[in-house]
Amino acid sequence: MDKIMIEIILEEYGFGNASGNSWKPEVYTRVCLELLKQLKQQVHPTNVKARIKILKANYFSAREVISQSGFGWDQDTQLVTADILTWK
Repeated sequence: MDKIMIEIILEEYGFGNASGNSWKPEVYTRVCLELLKQLKQQVHPTNVKARIKILKANYFSAREVISQSGFGWDQDTQLVTADILTWK
């Protein structure tokens, strides 16, 4: 579900459908329609907004960790990397 949402949001961003720090209402509607089409799962735009907020918070948390000395990002696995001493 998250992957579908992110793909649509990135596409909508390219179309200029962001409004300040938020998205235009039609973006949420499009996400809902695509989730119904692809996953046969009906969601409300309010749920989409809440999930986007969580994804955004997770992104900034991961970005903060990666910016710390000793941490990195593995493009192949899409995971944060670090040696054992750094994790401790």
